[in-house]
Amino acid sequence: MPSHLPNRLRRRVLLAATMLSSGLAWPAEAALYGVVVTPVTDPLLAGLSIPASAPTAGLFSSVKDWPMNAVTLGLLPSGKVVSFGTPGGSPGTQDGRTFDIWDPSVGFGGGHTTLQGVVGVNSFCGTQAFLSDGSLLVAGGIFDTGNDKGSVILNPKAAALTAVQQKFANDRYYATMITLPDARQLIMGGSYPYLGGYADPQGSIDKGYMTGMTPEIYVNGQWSSLFGAKSREAFGPDNNRWWYPRAWVAPSNKVFGISADRMWMLDVSGTGSVTSWAFKQPQRSATSATDAPNVGPTSTAVMYDTGKILQVGGNSYDNTNGFLSSSLATIVDITSGTPVVTETTPMTFGRAWAQSTVLPTGQVVVSGGSLSNNQDGANAVLQAEIWDPKTGTWSLGASGAVYRGYHSTAILMQNGALLIAGGGAPGPVNNQNAEVYYPPYLFTAQNGTAALAPRPQIVSLSTVTPNYNQTLQFELSSQNGLSQVVLVGLSQVTHSFNTTQRRYVARFTQSGQGVAVKTPDSPGVLPPGYYQLVAIDTKGVPSPGVIVGFGGYGAPVQTATLVAPSSTAANGGGGTSGSGGTGTGTGGIGTGGGTTGTGGTGTAGGTGQGGSTGDLLKAAHSGLCLSVAGLARLAHIPTASAAGTQIHSCVIRQSHGYVIT
Repeated sequence: MPSHLPNRLRRRVLLAATMLSSGLAWPAEAALYGVVVTPVTDPLLAGLSIPASAPTAGLFSSVKDWPMNAVTLGLLPSGKVVSFGTPGGSPGTQDGRTFDIWDPSVGFGGGHTTLQGVVGVNSFCGTQAFLSDGSLLVAGGIFDTGNDKGSVILNPKAAALTAVQQKFANDRYYATMITLPDARQLIMGGSYPYLGGYADPQGSIDKGYMTGMTPEIYVNGQWSSLFGAKSREAFGPDNNRWWYPRAWVAPSNKVFGISADRMWMLDVSGTGSVTSWAFKQPQRSATSATDAPNVGPTSTAVMYDTGKILQVGGNSYDNTNGFLSSSLATIVDITSGTPVVTETTPMTFGRAWAQSTVLPTGQVVVSGGSLSNNQDGANAVLQAEIWDPKTGTWSLGASGAVYRGYHSTAILMQNGALLIAGGGAPGPVNNQNAEVYYPPYLFTAQNGTAALAPRPQIVSLSTVTPNYNQTLQFELSSQNGLSQVVLVGLSQVTHSFNTTQRRYVARFTQSGQGVAVKTPDSPGVLPPGYYQLVAIDTKGVPSPGVIVGFGGYGAPVQTATLVAPSSTAANGGGGTSGSGGTGTGTGGIGTGGGTTGTGGTGTAGGTGQGGSTGDLLKAAHSGLCLSVAGLARLAHIPTASAAGTQIHSCVIRQSHGYVIT
């Protein structure tokens, strides 16, 4: 180390590098609040070839390799992604005993870890919910060694799976599980694997296939039945209501759901009870997409605002039996307790097995699906559509390259883009691949071209474990002010329904860079769980999400956010992005969009906040960032050793900060 450096600065640099090499974060001196958010360069935003249409239609990446057919896909509190549903290398095989964990900060070129499941539990077509320690409960599925009533828990670091010792009382193939206002988990619906359903409703009940009509509650490793909530209208075989019932915690603290042609409200107090209402006509033959009812397992639904649900598409019983797909879109408002149903503008295309993903802005992206149940070729819908709740209208987005229907998935990532994967097993495709959809809000128009939009950044927070009726404070860096603060539930999706996805718009005040957010009073508005905290600027551009544990849920294992490389340029420009992806499927409806570019590999500089108190020092191998005051004079720190800990050389980049290499 240069001898001319002041002793205090020498000690600061040595300690900083030691902490980085050991995986510890250094708090930024400039931070207003105690929890400093680590900005990590996002490889998914590097080297994009951005067409002029991106600010209005968004952009699809090229098709990327994925280790398996992602029948189930989710974002974890660690920021990593979990997927399962088939073995690696066998995308047509139904098997939920292999779990893939992916680190998005590594990019599509790597970052995958494989975990083997637990003997006696096959989680294919199971359901997921977060537990308060950050682990993921995966419940139900198909038979393994004679058992179909098992569950596994993925630990908070996504490093190991363990079995839940107690079994369900009932069969839970195609069940739905959510977290209740008191942080217990409720599972409902489902059937005996591969048997029972709409073709013979009473016979399915008589033969014992429909025990899933009785919900169960999980707490502290134990399952108990809600016998008073047994309901054929909510979870029965008729019109396949049992098939992944769409369910949400309502503002009333009860559970609201849509099951094919019925709506219902479940009260878990005592032994439970269910009240139901008619929703729409059941699945039927239709003459057009607007004539077809938007109901059944092939529809998709999302709570885009507190107590407000958008239900679109559908009109089939399952992946092989059904009718012309619906383009209808319906709003169900449950803010008053009794559901109020109104129609909004239909989609451009009828869709079965589409995905609906709520964006931080409240817009909903509907991707994938087919004009007729689960058919590709000319019936595949490749073009995304975006619904705006402010106008009730749809706009056409960019087009993907692969048909994604039955068993496809889509989730909102921390960077504001959608990871879209899977499809098949069985089906006309067996997709062992993924794509990224970058919504229009990530781009801006510049003199007839397009580029990544400047984004607000959450720099630090007062806590990552906010609770009800509190003030959460955060520090914001934004070129374009602040218009909205939202919390968006981390995604867990399968079979066209995302059980953990919902969006809450928070009240806030701002003073300088400090923002004070008032958290809700009621868990019915925002159930306990894990959420992305997102700040949206006056141009509608969201910050990268910061993951927080809410309502008594524990701190995430990291506090980091992915940010665009500062070297990313408009209209194409360098960067490697991977290509390929195993899968089949041709044809489809959709145009435009563009794909990620190819070309030279580049390394972006640091992405930290500058300022008088210090620039960014980053360990390139660890993804951790810190601020060190006074380093503007430092040109090089040779490799050294401190207390036996290896110190990495520090290479200065005046424009982008300091990178430990």
